Amino acid sequence: MTQVLTNQIPMLDRFLRKSPSSQQRYLHKRQEVIEPNTKSGKREWIVARSLCFYRLFDLTTIPAARRSEALKLKIRQWTPLTQYANYIVWQGALAQVWIWDEKIQVEQQQEFKIKSAYAIPETLLHPKQEEGAQLIQCMEGIEAQYWQDDILKHSRWWPTEPSLKQWADFQRTCSLAINTEIPQPMASALLNKPWGYHRTSINTIALQQESLWVLLGLAVFVIALAWYGVTIFKWQQAITQIEQQIETLSSDATPILTAKTKAMQGKQAVDKLVKLNPYPHQLDLMGAVVKNLPSNNVRLIAWKYELSRLSFTVEGDSLDPRKYVKAYEKMGLFDNVKTENTRKNNQLSIIMQVKAATANPNNAKPPTLPNKPKPAQVITDKIDVEKLKDKDDFDWGSIPIPEFKQ
Repeated sequence: MTQVLTNQIPMLDRFLRKSPSSQQRYLHKRQEVIEPNTKSGKREWIVARSLCFYRLFDLTTIPAARRSEALKLKIRQWTPLTQYANYIVWQGALAQVWIWDEKIQVEQQQEFKIKSAYAIPETLLHPKQEEGAQLIQCMEGIEAQYWQDDILKHSRWWPTEPSLKQWADFQRTCSLAINTEIPQPMASALLNKPWGYHRTSINTIALQQESLWVLLGLAVFVIALAWYGVTIFKWQQAITQIEQQIETLSSDATPILTAKTKAMQGKQAVDKLVKLNPYPHQLDLMGAVVKNLPSNNVRLIAWKYELSRLSFTVEGDSLDPRKYVKAYEKMGLFDNVKTENTRKNNQLSIIMQVKAATANPNNAKPPTLPNKPKPAQVITDKIDVEKLKDKDDFDWGSIPIPEFKQ
């Protein structure tokens, strides 16, 4: 049977006097449970440090969403108890864990006919300490604490004040330089509220932060997707407009393309008809005739060309018909070259037959103006030869012939 003791030890009196009237605090020690003076308010079951095991777990490398399950697994691997209760204080990815024998707690609560009470390890009702290692006076025994960055890194309990060896071993566990002086244990009243609150799952703030990052990443992805979607939509609209413009331009260009096709077909037909004429162009003939005039100071005063028959008249001094016949027969472009006298003694008519292209040896093209023709001096400029270049059907006998001087 558990002994219920009240107001027997001065230290316990101090604890009870500091307990707020709105709380019923049952102080559970190894051999007894101290019952509160009041029966009203929230029930709290204070588990003495002598009944607890403590360890700090670092879960920084584990994703926040999986830390709670990972911690449960680590606690099961660490605890020496088969049935245990726990109190977990999360600070970021660090879990400060206290465990105690749940079976003993339940048995003690049944003794007092308590169905439920909020269990708090004694350590959380002592004020947080400064950086470094200290000794704390507990409800029973002494607790050594090592604090760093507001985290309880290590904790150890002894039923009495530790020996120098025990204190040195604790400092080695904390990776501290050995201090041979044992500090005086610090005693204080229990706090009205624990400095850390129990959460069985991961720190909700960390989970909220992780969820916030996930939502933020999702929002960025949605914005980027929307931007690309709008861009693709605009490109599709632009492509559709361009296709419509191309279709419109194609419709407008159809008559032009049709006219162009007809013009090209007409040109091809004309070229075919031109190729049917086996005789050289009149300008080529005129150039060949002027180039081969055998005498200087001779003018070409008349020109007539009908199909393959060419006749022209020259004017000059001392016109020798034999020279003209010999000169033009030698060209290979003309046949049946002959001369006729005119009414004037200083004029001579030359008549000849122009050879067709198919009649030339080796099917060669009739000679035209040479690469470097002998220069001819134009005496008069009465016609525009370029304008008459393509007028094969023009009546050359009806116009005065420009005078050439050889």
